Amino acid sequence: MKRILLTMLILITLGSVTFAQNVLVSSDAMRVLFIGAENPISISIPGYTYAQIQLSVSVGNIRNDKNKGSYIWQVCDTKDTVTYLKAYYKKSLIDSFRFRIVSLPDLDVQFSRPCHMCQVSFKGLRVRTDNWTIQDIPYKILPFWVTIIRDHKRIDSVLNVGGAEFQKETQEMLKKTHSNDVITIDHIYAQIGCLPKPILLSPIGYFLF
Repeated sequence: MKRILLTMLILITLGSVTFAQNVLVSSDAMRVLFIGAENPISISIPGYTYAQIQLSVSVGNIRNDKNKGSYIWQVCDTKDTVTYLKAYYKKSLIDSFRFRIVSLPDLDVQFSRPCHMCQVSFKGLRVRTDNWTIQDIPYKILPFWVTIIRDHKRIDSVLNVGGAEFQKETQEMLKKTHSNDVITIDHIYAQIGCLPKPILLSPIGYFLF
């Protein structure tokens, strides 16, 4: 059987971390698909042109990318942990490649302010990029709760529906904060990529003003 070189590049970027994989057919360890991500796949089979190769996958869907020999493999929802990519020429199987399917790493968020001692001007939430990154995967912060706590008692709370930014009602509530107040930001959900259900993010915790 002709030697087949399969190069798989998993590039998931929302900041600085990049997953990159160069995989030989004889190795299964590095063939990984991330659920919800658009996983770039590059395939080169000596003796066959790009137009002669037909691909079939057992989970998700695969489509041509911009460059010849490049594809995007997307798996949105599955309980399977293993899947296969098959390469054909005129309905004849050339070879089959085994991939592992894994979930995206945990996504964290940060609370950000434009200055150190700001009492009113809040920017809201942003994705933390020091643990993992995503490239070209759309995500949306869904409504979350913001609560003011004073002397261990809940003073006020609002359901922020403005996405990652604090809406007007949230900003008005935060104007009521005292110097010793803390706020909590929790029940934070995000819709990421093509995942069918929103993901619950870790609560940001307490912030002292």
